[in-house]
Amino acid sequence: PEVVAIETEVGISLSWEPSPEDDVSGYKVWRRREDELEFSLLTPQPIKNLSFTDLSVEEGFVYEYCLTAIDKQGNESKRSVKVKERKRR
Repeated sequence: PEVVAIETEVGISLSWEPSPEDDVSGYKVWRRREDELEFSLLTPQPIKNLSFTDLSVEEGFVYEYCLTAIDKQGNESKRSVKVKERKRR
C-alpha cells in the first residue's frame, strides 16, 4: 500500500489505503532513522487500522517508514515503498 507520513505535534503520523488483496488481516509498520542501516518493527502484532502514529521520534531526525501486509494465513508481503519525514518540533 502507498503510505503517507505527516509530522504532528506528538510524533509522525502514517496513513495508507487498504491492500487490494481481500485476505489481508493486518499491517506491520517498520521504521529506521536516516542514519541507521536496518528497519525496526514498530508493531510486532499486525494492526487492523489504516493509520499509525509514531510517538517515539526525536526532534531533528529524519525517519523512513514502510509497511508489510499480513494475510489470514500469516504470510507477510514485501515491504511497501518507503516514505520519509523529519520531526522538526
